[in-house]
Amino acid sequence: MEYVLSCEGFDMEDVLEGLLEPAGPGSSQEIFAADGTTLWVGRVEVPPDRCATQFLQRDSEGEVICSGGEEFAVAANVSTEVDHVLTCELF
Repeated sequence: MEYVLSCEGFDMEDVLEGLLEPAGPGSSQEIFAADGTTLWVGRVEVPPDRCATQFLQRDSEGEVICSGGEEFAVAANVSTEVDHVLTCELF
């Protein structure tokens, strides 16, 4: 799953982007499967500000099968949890 995370206070070089992939226990990214559903969990630290995320999931041929994003606010000195639900279907 490709991601981009940007916040209003970020300079262009501070935009975070990469891939959420399965990783081992204790990692900042973990994958779980329950009832046929796959979940990616990622944790990052960003400064308090207005932020936005974008996600893309591709199939084995590189075609985008789903995408989505969310805008949210990060407050100082508290954890902010943001849930994204993307429904991806392969035909």
